[in-house]
Amino acid sequence: MAKKRNIDWLNHALEFFVVIIGILIAFQLNTCRDNNKEQKLIDKHISNVLEETTFNEKMFVSSIESLEKLGSDIQQLQDLQASEDASAKDLNSYAFKALNLPYLYLQKNAYNSLKGSNDIRFIKDFEQQSDIIELYENYIWTEGTQTATFNTYDKRFFAYFMAHFDLTSSEIQPKEKYTSLEFKNIVSAYKYSLNRRLQREKTNLELVRKFNKTYNTTQQ
Repeated sequence: MAKKRNIDWLNHALEFFVVIIGILIAFQLNTCRDNNKEQKLIDKHISNVLEETTFNEKMFVSSIESLEKLGSDIQQLQDLQASEDASAKDLNSYAFKALNLPYLYLQKNAYNSLKGSNDIRFIKDFEQQSDIIELYENYIWTEGTQTATFNTYDKRFFAYFMAHFDLTSSEIQPKEKYTSLEFKNIVSAYKYSLNRRLQREKTNLELVRKFNKTYNTTQQ
């Protein structure tokens, strides 16, 4: 009669648990490696966004200064248009100064890379993710306001210049060309559009500064 074989269930159970624990540890290590890769990738993206935002802050400051100077020149032009004693020479001078509409250039490559690669989903801080999206959405809004200003400038203000003034020699024209109702209305529309752009850029600048203050401190 064959001898009954005793099975060491305790030993088998221990071996089974050792294998399971080994698998879990390997899985955890692999997950940690993936998380570290993702975090390094996000850190690089955020660093690029911060670098880009610092550049854009300088662009906003420069643009706002130029817009404020332009707004002052346009106001001077309007004051001269309203004065019977204004000379054609002064009107001509400020009309030409009003041609200096600045262009605001904003960098968006870092955000486009973050969004285009879909790596933005790896940002675990929901508030930070929302702040980045809000920042760049406001850039789009600001650029739209700038486009509207340039449309008024090109289609009305500069068009009047091309039709009535001498852009080659800046020769002074008859006073009536500077004080006509048509040109006064054009200058008013130009100033209104300019003020809208100025306010939008000031609002965006505050948002940029707040973003830099919050996340530059976080990254340090």
